[in-house]
Amino acid sequence: MLEKLTNTFGNIVKTISGKSTITEKNIEETVEQIKMALLEADVNL
Repeated sequence: MLEKLTNTFGNIVKTISGKSTITEKNIEETVEQIKMALLEADVNL
């Protein structure tokens, strides 16, 4: 479980760091990805 969460966060960081410009939409998408990763890992929000 922790390994999957770590991999997911790594992928999220790669995605956002690959952007030349970070927009509000990018941030919203990233926050949603983080929420989903935490929910899948059954972490309390």
